Amino acid sequence: MADAQWTFRSMERSDADLLALVERRVGAVLEMDWTVKARPPRLPAKGQPFDRALAAEQQAALASVYERIDNLYEAIGHLSLAVFRGFAHLEKQSAGGGSAGLAAAAPASLGIVDQWNVVRNGARGAWKYNPEAKSVGWSGLPSAALLDPERFVILEHPRPIDFFALPKFVRMALGEKDWTAFTEIYGIPGGVVILPPSTPRGREAEYAEAAERISEGASGVLPHGSEYRSSEGPRGANPFRGFLDYLTEKLVLVGTGGLLTMLAHSGTGTLAGAAHAEAFRTLARSHAR
Repeated sequence: MADAQWTFRSMERSDADLLALVERRVGAVLEMDWTVKARPPRLPAKGQPFDRALAAEQQAALASVYERIDNLYEAIGHLSLAVFRGFAHLEKQSAGGGSAGLAAAAPASLGIVDQWNVVRNGARGAWKYNPEAKSVGWSGLPSAALLDPERFVILEHPRPIDFFALPKFVRMALGEKDWTAFTEIYGIPGGVVILPPSTPRGREAEYAEAAERISEGASGVLPHGSEYRSSEGPRGANPFRGFLDYLTEKLVLVGTGGLLTMLAHSGTGTLAGAAHAEAFRTLARSHAR
């Protein structure tokens, strides 16, 4: 997975559409606050009564533990990237100090594991650490590299957005390259100069040089009867803008559950716009949960 995860990171930093999606999805989670909720009383199991006082004590203890994690929101932001990359890992790091009970078992921070440093055994197997981010499979790493699931927080997402964004990223780069070539040809029109049959012998090279400068927009002098034919436009309409817009719309549809609010389509302020905003909030709430 190292090569794929390096590619995803590059895409998330250089593709404007994907970068905006990452900011919106991760930002929607990070703007939420966290809390520790006690479960509501249910039917007692095996005759054991529900102890409200004990539940309140446990709630307060857990809240205290989470408040002591020094990078909780940074860690949650990293976990949020699982929806793009397919998975995210955090390593529980203890402060030590000889404390006992819940405080001793709780992490003081959650170390962010770069995703190109992990390899999985198939689609649902265990994980190994790949410290040098080698292009290697599960069997290529020693058994000592096996990740202990008790020491890590691992979040997986079955439908990662970056797997859809990758072909879009490649096709968009090719489309922009071709559009640049298109602009070079037709943005500042060139042309062809046809010299007359009466061109003096021995001066063909001189006139050819002047004709080349004129075809590129410069001034010059040519013999009487020369003809200039401009490359005014292509044989058809510019195909690239529609192609690139299509790729953007498909990615935004996947990333936000709609097109209206991010692309400011017509209908943004209508019931359809409100429906799309609610669809995105649903994605954000589900992602946060």
